[in-house]
Amino acid sequence: MTTAPNHVTLGPFCSQERVLPPTSPRLSRIPTPHGATLDLVQNSQTLHTFFHSLYRAINAANINKSNLQSTGIGATACAWHGCFVPHSVVDFQKGERYMNTDYSICNALGYGSESIAKALVIYDVGCQWSVNFRSRVKNSPSLLLPPALEIVPAVGKFHLAAHKLSCFPRHSLNFVKGAGHLDGEILETLWAPFNKISPTARSMTQAHRQEMYDDHMRDSNWKKLVGIGEGFFFSEGR
Repeated sequence: MTTAPNHVTLGPFCSQERVLPPTSPRLSRIPTPHGATLDLVQNSQTLHTFFHSLYRAINAANINKSNLQSTGIGATACAWHGCFVPHSVVDFQKGERYMNTDYSICNALGYGSESIAKALVIYDVGCQWSVNFRSRVKNSPSLLLPPALEIVPAVGKFHLAAHKLSCFPRHSLNFVKGAGHLDGEILETLWAPFNKISPTARSMTQAHRQEMYDDHMRDSNWKKLVGIGEGFFFSEGR
């Protein structure tokens, strides 16, 4: 005999759990918006599948709307230490356009870079982005770069595999002098924890969303700082 489940998980887009009594005939059948019913007693997976599809459809519809203030965010982080650079987080309004990326990178390169003569900028499409980057900065009144700063564009090793063969010798980190053993994909690891909070942020106001992301990014930077200290301590102890 099959009994009703003790809890019903609403899928990855909703972290709440609804506790159901295991022997409640009142909850054995649940009406849906389409007029049908879901039988919890006969098939406990049906409700999970229904809510999973429902919330996926709702989030997909919200993403595709053209009247959203933001369809995504971008940021610049240190490739060695994995810390978000202050004042370099931007909103994307229509795809990942260069105008947003330029603003993020310019703010990052201008933050505490007085003694830096050369900057290694690793970007998923750095081969194309770097072609007219200087001219875009020159023609924009809101973009500034340190005048003597040399920029070396490169592509992360994971994304480089999807590029043309000619990009490999030009933009591979294996051939950039001084790059060390970098994979150039630090932002992929930093974005992973944000996937848990992004569904909640979609329904927030712009100010609330920015404050929440700021808090999580500062927390990420603090954990990196503390973790680096522990790493140096254990490496010296060996």
